[in-house]
Amino acid sequence: MSRFLSSVENTIRKYGLLQSDDRILVALSGGPDSISLLHALHRLFGGQKALTAVHVHHGLRGVEADRDADWVRSHCNSLNIQCLVSTISKEQWAEKKGESTQMVARKLRYAIFTEAARELEADRLALGHNSDDLVETVLLNLIRGSGRSGLAGIPPKRPMDLDGRGSSKPVTLIRPLIETCRAEILRFLREENIPYLLDPSNDSDKYQRNRVRNHILPLLEQENPGIRNRIRETAEILRAEEKWLMDESARAMSSVRASSAQGEPAIDLTRFSGLSIALQRRVLHAILKGFDAAPPEFETISKIIGLTEQTALELCGEKRLSLPGGIVAIRDGARLVIQKANPEPSGTSQSLMNACMVCVPGVVELPSWGIRIESSLAPRDRSLSVACPSDEAILDADGTGTSLSVRSRRSGDRFRPLGIGGSKKVQDFLVDARIPRRFRDRVPLLITSGGEIAWIIGHRIDDRFKIRPETRQILRLKVSPLTPSIPCPEQSKRK
Repeated sequence: MSRFLSSVENTIRKYGLLQSDDRILVALSGGPDSISLLHALHRLFGGQKALTAVHVHHGLRGVEADRDADWVRSHCNSLNIQCLVSTISKEQWAEKKGESTQMVARKLRYAIFTEAARELEADRLALGHNSDDLVETVLLNLIRGSGRSGLAGIPPKRPMDLDGRGSSKPVTLIRPLIETCRAEILRFLREENIPYLLDPSNDSDKYQRNRVRNHILPLLEQENPGIRNRIRETAEILRAEEKWLMDESARAMSSVRASSAQGEPAIDLTRFSGLSIALQRRVLHAILKGFDAAPPEFETISKIIGLTEQTALELCGEKRLSLPGGIVAIRDGARLVIQKANPEPSGTSQSLMNACMVCVPGVVELPSWGIRIESSLAPRDRSLSVACPSDEAILDADGTGTSLSVRSRRSGDRFRPLGIGGSKKVQDFLVDARIPRRFRDRVPLLITSGGEIAWIIGHRIDDRFKIRPETRQILRLKVSPLTPSIPCPEQSKRK
């Protein structure tokens, strides 16, 4: 077995890139990386696994691109491998007008890969990124300014985002060449007399990656001939540490979430202040990324942390901090809320006015309020404690029934707050509870089939639906925020 094939096989085994009976989709541009990848997988697993290639015709180079597509199709036919060719239309390019050509090409290309993976029910999408690509990506991220995740380079595998449109099986993106250098790939193709296509744009200094490859890396190698290996080793170390930090960050995010009945990501600053500065930065980074804005800069996150560190004496009521991307951070006592700078105007939006049904028992997600409600029914247990945290409620199911819904307040709404006696306007209750004006129309109310308010979610249940001695069945409800998850940034380029 050649050194190239051994390298690919070792990488597949080391990272568990393939499992038995996997259906593999290979992204095939026709360049040396993707062609060598196709041949490696064909020789190593051709008789054991279903192998299909997908080629993207970008619709930019006219007859030349047509010839490339025909060549790729013919090459696959010579190996008895099915090849799908998909062309990006002028209309698709027009929809992305204003973005860089390379960025648009990548987005459209991955959309095609996603669709092909879904249609073929593929288990793996194989890309031809090699170890030199990893080195270049680390340097590019360092030049642009990056944290640990960017300096970890390109991961050997990651779950593939299918855009939430569903698939019969999950798909994993894999990079079997990620530990094989470009020189080894070219040597294999030369020795095996395997043809491939060349992209002239790879030599143009118009692109930053090419300038790093053709000029910066050679200069670094004059200082340290082993610089590529050192960068690869550093990226591998950082990748493992990043995985550990992601797990820690997810736990930290969960621990500082405040009751978010209003729907915006909220942080309990008492718990947040107990986190290390590293975890504070990662939690804020994750929340800001959830707004689909540009990656937050170090200075932006530092300003937010400065706001969280201000004492009560330094704050005069609510304090707002405008952030890039039309986002605002609001310090309100011991809570930090991050939201769009121009939320819904005064009055309740129609989506919040409309009642949304609650599954009982079951789970329902309510994106308009940014919450998830879990409900369950159980026989009355006399030893049951009815004391609950603010994000939970235990109600008399005989009184509430199971036909429940959620909506926001309406003019004239009243309820009977537990422990107060008598009825009260919802408006007055929210004022007394010190709910900021901007949030009052976003507080969700749990409504019975008879139109009564059973629970001002996150705040107080109605006295009429409390557990009583004669209660036979209880309704247990738990609300949790739909907050952003910790992202896993991905850097890659067309191969």
